[in-house]
Amino acid sequence: MKVGGLGDTKSKSKEIELKSMHERKRMRMNVELDRLSSLPDDLIHKILSFIDIKHVVQTSVLSSRWRFVWTSTPHLSFSSREFSTLRKFSNMVKHVLSGRNNEIDVYSVKLCFRGKFTQMFVKRILNYAFSHNVQEMTITITEKQIEFPFSLFDSPTLKHLTFGGPRYRGSLKATSTLELPSLTTLHLKHVILNDNTSDSYIAKCVNLKSLTLNQCYMKGSVGFTICHPQLLSLTLKSVEGVVKVIAPQLKNISLALSHNYHFQCFANALPSLEKADICIHYPSDALKIINMLQQFCSVKYLTMNVEIVELLSTLVDLISNQPSPFANLETLKIYPVTGILAAPPQKKIDVSTVVNSYLLDSSPHATLTIVSCEVLFLK
Repeated sequence: MKVGGLGDTKSKSKEIELKSMHERKRMRMNVELDRLSSLPDDLIHKILSFIDIKHVVQTSVLSSRWRFVWTSTPHLSFSSREFSTLRKFSNMVKHVLSGRNNEIDVYSVKLCFRGKFTQMFVKRILNYAFSHNVQEMTITITEKQIEFPFSLFDSPTLKHLTFGGPRYRGSLKATSTLELPSLTTLHLKHVILNDNTSDSYIAKCVNLKSLTLNQCYMKGSVGFTICHPQLLSLTLKSVEGVVKVIAPQLKNISLALSHNYHFQCFANALPSLEKADICIHYPSDALKIINMLQQFCSVKYLTMNVEIVELLSTLVDLISNQPSPFANLETLKIYPVTGILAAPPQKKIDVSTVVNSYLLDSSPHATLTIVSCEVLFLK
């Protein structure tokens, strides 16, 4: 009779230990899954809202508890990046829309298109969302030189819309107009806006409160006119072309523009303005700066980069004979030059007496804060 050696005993012991380890791991996973499964549907839906619908559908194989969870999620996220061909992507979209519980409203939709697509395909998704009372929508298109008619957006419930093209500035052409009566927030990025319809883009968004134009291009000499009686917040980042503003209720404005900017405000166009954050990269036209500041006369909280202050110092003779435009100013903050984190240490920021008087004399109780390079760097 053969007796097993010490090596056999160790091998069996190791095998038993591995099985035990895998069993413990499986049990831990089951416990974790059970904990997640015990959550209410609305919380599970919130967790699933952060992942693509393809992976949401795949949760149906986890257990009987998860089999139909995806069919009632109010958050839909479609991305063609998850699929090798547009056909496969289209089939997934059809599967989701046909298998979803139609009694459940859609709260948010995220769409990301890579490569060619048809308007009919996009319209099918949008129409489903609009017919299910969607409130938030984000659309990203990576294809260059695509015309996207805003007329595809037809919803009485949509409140927040983010729409953008690829990284190449102005490569997505928006046409027609937006008719979204419930829209309160609109964010456009890398979009070409034609001047022949520019002033009608948002005219029918009667409840619009916040507008952001990020690296958009205003085509034509007339430019983009922002004329809206309800607008409260406006952000312009690296826009190209002429932008004209008439917004009697506007309270907050943020400008990050290049030296050749074309920002225009009509007389008394911003009577309710309270907060202004201005950054002009390498400004060169001091008169344009002065004209802009005069239109911000009602502002209470003003922030600007030091390059603007330095440029004002070159027009001492002009500003010394003008009254300070800011009668309601409470705080003025000046921060270091553009690109300070990538540049060598800058000299101390000094505000000349004339410029200081021009900015603060009409508001003697206003506080002036100069942000040092060190403080900016620490942030």
